[in-house]
Parts: sequence; structure tokens; C-alpha cells
Amino acid sequence: MVQNKVLEVQDVQLSIAESFPPKLNITAKGTVTTPGWKNAELIPYIYIQPPVDGIYDFDFIAEPPENIVAQVITSIEANYLLQSIPDNLRGVRIYASTNSKVALLDNRSKTICVKGVLTDEGVECQALRTAANELYTLVGDLKGFQVGDEVYVSGTIAEVSFCQQGITIAVSWIGKSAPKV
Repeated sequence: MVQNKVLEVQDVQLSIAESFPPKLNITAKGTVTTPGWKNAELIPYIYIQPPVDGIYDFDFIAEPPENIVAQVITSIEANYLLQSIPDNLRGVRIYASTNSKVALLDNRSKTICVKGVLTDEGVECQALRTAANELYTLVGDLKGFQVGDEVYVSGTIAEVSFCQQGITIAVSWIGKSAPKV
């Protein structure tokens, strides 16, 4: 089972799964030199210290065919689910044998998922206090949850907020138990 880097990376997509904690799905599309390549994978680099630039590196590899096949450029795709998103992650870099591509995680789309108790501390917005005593304010549909309820909240961090305190989350999901991937 010999694996080699694919010929070229053509596209890299990042999406955050609404789970607790959030997970990052990485999809890379590329090309190989012949049909018959299989078991495409993204192999993460192992870091002693996190990368200073926040760009995490992966090799895009697959198994070439064992038999002689026609030399025809063929598409290939691989996925990787990053189980825990590092705090400093800004994006990923995928390496092939002839190039590399970087995909950046847009801060506006950075999903956060927290567990806490809804409190009456909010000046303009509903507040949520975590077990670590962090204060968040929530905007969006709270699905009938009220002060005193322990909830999981998933959403994006608001860049601008009228809530006047805490970190504001634009709620995309709220519930009594953690969302599943």
C-alpha cells in the first residue's frame, strides 16, 4: 500500500460542523496522472508548537494503480474532519507534488459552540454565562428558552453588536443537548 502525493491541488473548501465542540471539515479536490488512484487522504502535519501564522499543513496523498494504465489526468477528492479546531487556526495549506493551495477560515463565519446558563445580566440582549464564568450575549431565535435554562448555543461571533457586553453570538442553533455532526 504505497501512497504518493497527488499531482495537483485544484481547490480546498472549509466548513465548520455545528457540533460541540465545533469541528472543521476540509475538502480538497485535485488531479492525478492516471485513472485508478484510490484511498485519497489528507494527512495532517504534526506540530510541536502551533504554526505562528495559524495555517495548518496537510499532504494530499493517494494510492496509485498497481497495473499499467493510460496517462490521462483524472480528478480525485479527499476529506478530513478536524476533531478539535485550534484557537489560532486561520486556515489550512494542502500540498500536492507540483503545488500547494491555502484556504483561509473567514473570521465572520467562525462558528462557536458554548454551554452555559441563560442569565438576566444582559443590558440589551439575552446573556449566557459559562461554567468558566465567561459572559456571552445572544441575538437570534432562542426557541423559547428562558433565564435559568442550561443550554448549548452554536452560532457565529458577531463583528458588530448592540448588546453592549460580552462576546455576541448570532445564534444558529440552541438546545438542551449538544448538536451532533
